[in-house]
Amino acid sequence: MPRGDQVIRQWKLLRLLESRRGRTLEELVKELNCCTRTIIPTPSNFDVEAYMRESFGILRGGPAVPVKVKFSNAWARWIGERIWHPSQTLERLPGGELILTLQVAVTDELKRWILSFGREAEVVEPIVLREAVRAEAQALLERLEVEDLAREFSSLQLTLPVIVGV
Repeated sequence: MPRGDQVIRQWKLLRLLESRRGRTLEELVKELNCCTRTIIPTPSNFDVEAYMRESFGILRGGPAVPVKVKFSNAWARWIGERIWHPSQTLERLPGGELILTLQVAVTDELKRWILSFGREAEVVEPIVLREAVRAEAQALLERLEVEDLAREFSSLQLTLPVIVGV
């Protein structure tokens, strides 16, 4: 998990997004660019690390649960060289694969991070996250199949007979 100034920036971004209420991101950026004061004051006794402890990134979700993701041996070294979250543990498997275990909330941000590794990452647990990743991958596959069929159909050249003298 990020520390120091980055955590403070994440907290301010989080508060800004929570206060968004229907405004577009473009409107928020314009508001930020025209202001020289702090938009959302942070209480002096606020502990941002405690507040964000259960989040994987900047999004907070429900309660933290054990999340296990198995990475292929192609990605195991890279995954193992970085601290992804303070709660992480690593388990190296005999075939060179790696299981990364985190104690975090299940969020769309976590799901998207796992999906970014494609077939090189597999959610072991929790089942709800495994199913969410599977559903997203299935939806993408179905969308690509429909687009491929449409492309194939549009490339067919249909000829109609021309009847002369009617």
